[in-house]
Amino acid sequence: MLTVNQIFETLKEMKSNEQNFWPQFNSPDVFLISARVNLFRNDRDQWAVIFEKLIFDHVVYNLVLELKCFGNCLKPGMPNYYRVSPVDDEDYDEVAIYEMVTGDERFLKVRRWRIPIILDRDAYFKAGIQLLDPEYILLHEALRLQSDRYGALFHATDKELHRQIPADMEKILVLDEWHHRDHREFKLVNRYESPDVCYGTVGTSLKEMNIALENAKAALLRGETERIVWQAVPLPANFPELDEAWWLFAEVLATGNPEAYKPSLPPNTHWRNWPSSGLNYIFRQLEFAIDIRHA
Repeated sequence: MLTVNQIFETLKEMKSNEQNFWPQFNSPDVFLISARVNLFRNDRDQWAVIFEKLIFDHVVYNLVLELKCFGNCLKPGMPNYYRVSPVDDEDYDEVAIYEMVTGDERFLKVRRWRIPIILDRDAYFKAGIQLLDPEYILLHEALRLQSDRYGALFHATDKELHRQIPADMEKILVLDEWHHRDHREFKLVNRYESPDVCYGTVGTSLKEMNIALENAKAALLRGETERIVWQAVPLPANFPELDEAWWLFAEVLATGNPEAYKPSLPPNTHWRNWPSSGLNYIFRQLEFAIDIRHA
């Protein structure tokens, strides 16, 4: 019979063999669009937890669905992480230039469905999406609104979810909201001086993020552009058994009862709760603007 302790033992063994192991929501390198977690089990005491993280990667200019798999039934010799793309790559060039949506009527093909990019600014305001520049709609902003309206198209298919797990695994719980704890934080660091000068930590605190940005902006104005970098720092006590969500996941998997999921902490998986998500793009735009001003 599967037990909670067995589940945590498996997680410890997996973690010792992987780098960048846990799903990370606060990464400044990509914009978080949405998230989901899927719990699976079967009658042979096999279990799996698969996280979905939908992101817009402005470096490779693509919407990417990242899947991270945990469990005692993953296919051997395979990493616990893989990516799929729900949008046809060639569509991006037709709808946006330098991530700015252009034209009066634009569409993206998502899993063969042609869905419109919404250009009505009021729709973004009502959805709580504050446009970075009121003159333009940026692609990651449009994707956040599309994901809200056409969510099912952006999530992993059953075929994609079963890529790393046996075919007889039954999905017993799906959550789009839970209390997620990141296991790394990011510091905005200036390597112009020795030792490194830290401008601040960016994570879930909007206040801390703004302090870091203001300090970095002052350094940019001093001409220290090339030496300001993001530095990932593991958080102390980096263990899943310290997370309420993982205890609840383990209880659901061990009992096979989705009603065992009774959280006491509020959900935080909406992109709005991770203000540092995509911050590198915003920072580089600031850097570009300052370079132009000095030119």
